[in-house]
Amino acid sequence: SRAWVSCPGARAMGKESARRRDARQARFVAKSGAAARRELQPAEGEAMLKAIDCNDMRGFGIRQLAQLEIDASLASPRKVTWAPEITLLDFAAWRDRDAHVSALLNASADPSRGDAPPWSFGRLPRPYAAWVAKAAAEMRRR
Repeated sequence: SRAWVSCPGARAMGKESARRRDARQARFVAKSGAAARRELQPAEGEAMLKAIDCNDMRGFGIRQLAQLEIDASLASPRKVTWAPEITLLDFAAWRDRDAHVSALLNASADPSRGDAPPWSFGRLPRPYAAWVAKAAAEMRRR
């Protein structure tokens, strides 16, 4: 048998932090569809739309998003004149907020609003998935 030879200066792998573990578990639960999601309250939805508008990522972590029904339609802000209601993903795509779009897609937001199988976007690399979400939002806008 071969003895383990470590590289000079190598350190042992550290223990996974609780924060990283919680995020990994939340991502798994969101992707599997097993998450118990609660409806977004109107004030909460308004605050999230404002955060997207201000390019503020607070509240868009996987642990927070995995608990919320992120595909729900919200009352449109005044800037949105083409529809009375809009989803967080459509608004983030319209405002060209790639980080928000990626976070929402990571939490299993549906860019097609049920027109495509849910697994179809998870297979795309993130930049392409963000592009698809933006294209879908633009098509709904017209």
